[in-house]
Amino acid sequence: MIFIPLSLVMYLMVLFGLGGVIAGISEGEPIVVFAGLLLAAGGSVWIYFKHRTPPAKGGADPQPVAQIPAQGIIGTGGEFLHNRIPVPDRIRIGRDPRQCQLIFGKMAAGISSLHCEVVNRGGTMQLIDRGSKYGTIVRSNKLEANVPVDLRPGDDFYLGSKRNSFRVY
Repeated sequence: MIFIPLSLVMYLMVLFGLGGVIAGISEGEPIVVFAGLLLAAGGSVWIYFKHRTPPAKGGADPQPVAQIPAQGIIGTGGEFLHNRIPVPDRIRIGRDPRQCQLIFGKMAAGISSLHCEVVNRGGTMQLIDRGSKYGTIVRSNKLEANVPVDLRPGDDFYLGSKRNSFRVY
């Protein structure tokens, strides 16, 4: 920010015929003093915007959140709380260790043998319910079986109940 000395402000006020404002400062009239300060502030703002450095052209703009590629999921509740799970290609979630890579315990409530699948297609993630009994919920919507739904970083989803929850990162 550029600061203007008071003497320069007073000179500019005399130059533009605002000598009464200067006289008002010495007499202490509050309205005239306020008007002088307001003029000085306006001049400072004008000089700041006139002489500021414009943003660099051709520089990389920050990407909107929707375009940031998703990398994986993190457990936000249940057995996988605070676990970061990268999804390089695809990961199947459920109770059956023969079909799934992310395996819940055999007694996990609301989790099917093969519950759902998270697929990463070059940074675009999709969630697919694989016919689970209690459902897979994302953005408050229960997914239809075998119908992929796009996920964005920050999306939350849960399996069966909110106890088994994940967030996309």
